[in-house]
Amino acid sequence: MGTPVFVIHGIANRERDVLDGRVAELRDRLGDRWEIHPVYWGDLGSTVDDAVIRAVVPGFGESLPEVRGPAGDEPLDEDLGALAVALAAAPEPGAQPAEPLDEGDRMTMVADGVVRAVERDGRFGPEVADEIVEAVAKEWSGELTWLWQVTDPVLLAEVGAGIAGDALRVIADDEFEVRGERVEKAVHASLTTLNNVVGAALGVAGDRVTRWARLGVAKVFAEILGDVLVYQRRQHEIHQRVREVIAAVDPVLGTDAEHRVHLVGHSLGATIALDVATRSPGTAPGPVWTDSVVTFGSLWPVFHLCDPRGGGMRPYTGHPVQLPPSVRRWVNLWEPLDPFAFLASKAFTLADGTPPRDVSVDHRYASGLGTHSVYWTAPQLVSELARAFEPHPEDRV
Repeated sequence: MGTPVFVIHGIANRERDVLDGRVAELRDRLGDRWEIHPVYWGDLGSTVDDAVIRAVVPGFGESLPEVRGPAGDEPLDEDLGALAVALAAAPEPGAQPAEPLDEGDRMTMVADGVVRAVERDGRFGPEVADEIVEAVAKEWSGELTWLWQVTDPVLLAEVGAGIAGDALRVIADDEFEVRGERVEKAVHASLTTLNNVVGAALGVAGDRVTRWARLGVAKVFAEILGDVLVYQRRQHEIHQRVREVIAAVDPVLGTDAEHRVHLVGHSLGATIALDVATRSPGTAPGPVWTDSVVTFGSLWPVFHLCDPRGGGMRPYTGHPVQLPPSVRRWVNLWEPLDPFAFLASKAFTLADGTPPRDVSVDHRYASGLGTHSVYWTAPQLVSELARAFEPHPEDRV
């Protein structure tokens, strides 16, 4: 067997069976080359649960308001709901902000949509497109509060196409002349409807984002904050739990550079692992000496930058902070949409001067936005653990 491995869970784990199950899965995926032991401290954690969240988070348990139609008396049907979602689409993340559109820019894009719709229809000449565009220009103003928020060229062209479609249906039965008044009425009705649809879309999108932030994110923040506060108060007890689990395997493990262990920590478990591994040798008890520390979804880097941890490490002042020799290797996994995962390689160096290794875990769309726990099943976790558990180059004969 190789160097023993100890896995420390993160926030909001109040059932030992959950950690035991995850460790069992890691054993199956890694094989029997290493002894892997769970370190459970959830019984010492906070008491934040759904009952607490319901008591303090506004809106918990309330249903979403019904999305109303333009007249305010009928819910939007499925087609209008889909259009609402499309019209409320956000810009691509990371895209450079576009130049503000003025009234002329918007009208040009809408007019393009009108012209293309009339051409596709094929029953009328360009003079009909000109008449529809002229009617749109008369109605197009800042009073269209919600349409004024649409700045995407494709969506504005689709607005024009939709308006043209309504106008063409109105005049299709007239075989002799295009009646300007009928076109203007059709354009006015179409613009009013589309403006209300956009308003409804932005309303429901904003409400859902607000509720997601209130209920989903607030719950996670409450769980993290609860466990972090308890950890600050009961740090000695939690650290002692880690040491007891290690000592139960072998009392000399982790006590010096000759008896190193591997520590694996998720979320607040990563903070616990690094805190016990970076304690100053001059304190009692001293550090847990590690051959490697593997963290995922780790808050420890930002914790140290905000409030330097123990072990005599200096504060971060723009230059990497050197870790003590009790941390021989550090691999830090992070996921792009995990708001509680922070990088290590730019802010820290190991005792030999090399940086810790940050590893990006691929985002899987099926994970949605709640990605703080996806690491347990990520292929990168197993490959990085196997790599970290290999003997250190200095120990290879």
